[in-house]
Amino acid sequence: MQLAAGGGLPLPTSVLVVKRALLVLVALFSIFVLVFGWGAGMEHFVRLGSDRPGIMPTTAFGLYAIATVHFLAAMWPVKNNILALKVVSGLVALFALLNFVVLATGVMPNGIDGDVWPRTLGRPHDAMSLPTSLCFFLLGVAGLVMAGDMARYRPLFHGLLTLGMIVATSVLLTYLLDPNSFTRVKPMAAMSVQTAGAFTLLFPAVMLRDAHGGWVELMRGPLGGSQSARMLLPFFFFMPLVLALIGLLASDNGMITQSFRLALMANAMIVLGCAAVLGAAARLNRAEAEQAAMLEQLRRTADEKETLLREIYHRVKNNLQRIDALLAFEKSRLPDGYAHHALDAMSARVRALATVHQMLLASNSFSRISLSDYLGRLTDNIAQAHGLEESDVNLECRSATMVVDFEAANAIGLLVNELLINAIVHAFPIGVSGTIRVDCRELDEEWCRLTVADDGSTVSGFDPNRLDKGGVGSRIVRALVKQLKGEISVTDDNGTTVTIDFPRKSLENPHLG
Repeated sequence: MQLAAGGGLPLPTSVLVVKRALLVLVALFSIFVLVFGWGAGMEHFVRLGSDRPGIMPTTAFGLYAIATVHFLAAMWPVKNNILALKVVSGLVALFALLNFVVLATGVMPNGIDGDVWPRTLGRPHDAMSLPTSLCFFLLGVAGLVMAGDMARYRPLFHGLLTLGMIVATSVLLTYLLDPNSFTRVKPMAAMSVQTAGAFTLLFPAVMLRDAHGGWVELMRGPLGGSQSARMLLPFFFFMPLVLALIGLLASDNGMITQSFRLALMANAMIVLGCAAVLGAAARLNRAEAEQAAMLEQLRRTADEKETLLREIYHRVKNNLQRIDALLAFEKSRLPDGYAHHALDAMSARVRALATVHQMLLASNSFSRISLSDYLGRLTDNIAQAHGLEESDVNLECRSATMVVDFEAANAIGLLVNELLINAIVHAFPIGVSGTIRVDCRELDEEWCRLTVADDGSTVSGFDPNRLDKGGVGSRIVRALVKQLKGEISVTDDNGTTVTIDFPRKSLENPHLG
């Protein structure tokens, strides 16, 4: 396997083999033309007949140079080979452009090389033709694109090579169906069939160096459109040619007239084209029907999953509420003391978890909830449970509008529960008034901050450096801060302020810790 030019998935081995084989074939053909055709005088390597145009030495050498540098750059894409590809492509494009201009304007009727080779080889009418110059120019510019910024100019690369393939195959088809037309069509009068054949092999070989772009990628894709293209394109490419050959043979043998041949070809193409279109339509309808059935099955599966998740969350919420009721029952049987307060704290934690599941049931999503709504409901529940509404302690909760993963909401809710109850218990003894502020917001694109602050008269004594040696609440805070990959700090200045900074991504995946 090998990476495509400009990046992308590895090229299949079959594509590599075809590409290299075509380049080697063109290079060998050019050597045979130069050595045996022009060097040894074997005329059939140069032209099909004495009255047919031949392939010029300049053309053969240009074909050899392009095929060779592309082969070397494909096999060993090192700096020197890429530089050689750029130099050769630039020289070929420049020569072809100049030759095209002097031929098209009539300044040099036989082209740049037309005044050199004919005098040397005694063929005054041989010259590089306009279509040959155009094909060389297209190949040269495509080579410069490949050696330069391929990712930026990929459409240009494939457009140039596709145009060249059209020109070369058009010449070949014209030779096949009406060879004498080249004596009447001036722009193609000097392009040999050997040159057209070589270009027909060279253009796809160069195009396959980037098999992840243009129509080549479309042809080898796995989706339905690519499958239809692979089925229909060969049909529409070869069928007109077969019909034309059959009509031509029948007309030459006197079996049908030329007008009847055209009518027969037109009718056959209409029938076959309609059959191909209807076949493709039937195949597309079947594919869409299968897709619709799969989508319906996915919808039913999603509905079943939604129902199942709702049932799970509902049962979890009910079980948490039962646990809270059991804790309250046990607390009522105990005298006021450490055990009583421990059960009270545990009950608050259970209610914090139950609030998350209650909000998930009311949400359109089963994995994400609004953090501001959750913290607002959680702090209201805590305030009600501790009778803050009847006291002189004011509880404020502010949070940025963020939709977070429900496990992240669990972690933040438990943190708020621990820190808020700690502030209520320690900072505001009976008869002391003040304010507790809960705030959660984004600091920037990467960090968030949770703040629980009070202006109570009594310092809570909450020490972040001794979380592992404190009580159950301190250990819970330590574990939750670690889960969020956060950092905690405490300041005691006119009350206590606990600040926890944690990465924004922890709200999406709290297991990063």
